[in-house]
Amino acid sequence: MAELRRRLEEKEYNDMIANVKPAPKPSLFSEEDYSSDDAKMVKNQISAIINIMFSMVSVFVAIFMWMKTSPDYSVPRRSCSC
Repeated sequence: MAELRRRLEEKEYNDMIANVKPAPKPSLFSEEDYSSDDAKMVKNQISAIINIMFSMVSVFVAIFMWMKTSPDYSVPRRSCSC
């Protein structure tokens, strides 16, 4: 009797999983999720971030060098002025 019950449960389980499709492998860059427009947008955003960082460093250096001409500003005071 136990053998019949086990077979019945196994058959029910196999019927239950017969229509289940395996999950696709997760990937960072699948062709279906990203288009060339998305790549252009990411490139533009990265370029903007780099440009802003470069501008901030340039302004810091310019103010730091400008303050260097003042005799009463030490290095820590010049850094805080920026």
